[in-house]
Amino acid sequence: MSVLIDFFVSIIFYLFGLQSVLFTYNEHIVQVAFFLAAFVMSHTIIKKTNEIIGIATRNQLEKEHLEDNLKLDSFTKLYNHATFYEMLDEAIAEYKQRKFSILVFDIDNFKSVNDTFGHSVGDKVILALTETIVNSIEPDDYAFRYGGEEFVVISFADREWSYALAERIRTAFYDTQMDFIDKKLSVSVGVCEYNEHIKSGKALFEMADGALYDAKRSGKNRTCITIYKK
Repeated sequence: MSVLIDFFVSIIFYLFGLQSVLFTYNEHIVQVAFFLAAFVMSHTIIKKTNEIIGIATRNQLEKEHLEDNLKLDSFTKLYNHATFYEMLDEAIAEYKQRKFSILVFDIDNFKSVNDTFGHSVGDKVILALTETIVNSIEPDDYAFRYGGEEFVVISFADREWSYALAERIRTAFYDTQMDFIDKKLSVSVGVCEYNEHIKSGKALFEMADGALYDAKRSGKNRTCITIYKK
């Protein structure tokens, strides 16, 4: 009788022991499943977040690229006419921190180049002057295609230095060997230094442009400088 009781007690302990083990095992399974689910969810959230950030970054870069392109002349990749006046206003606002001058260039007899040799050659001449300007200016200076064959440089220097820069560009362009045209080409240049008595950026440009046409009237292929006097 006692043996039978002991047998049943053993079975009961065994069963209870097995249930406890099964309960602990199932609890671990639930914990593991929870952590796996949390990992998958966090991984998905991180992936989606990165995708959103990537899209936002690409959109921002595309926007900045588009804005940059709007500032440039599509052919020469110099700054364009509208950007010239924006940067000119900024230079005027900072005038007390650093002096500046503007240089206005115009290719001499450019219409006859287009009429005689064709617009494709005229385009190459435009690019040749662009390269000469870019290779000559200081790193802080700005170069612009104002329109057609007319170019402008904002030079952060006084009129003497800017005049010397204009002369370097003029002579370098004249000495450029162009295998696509059988004649020497030249530019005329007008220079004007800004001062506080000049009313606006437009007025400054008009003064430099007037000096340019003085150079044209004086025989072309030269630099003229104008000084504002009250």
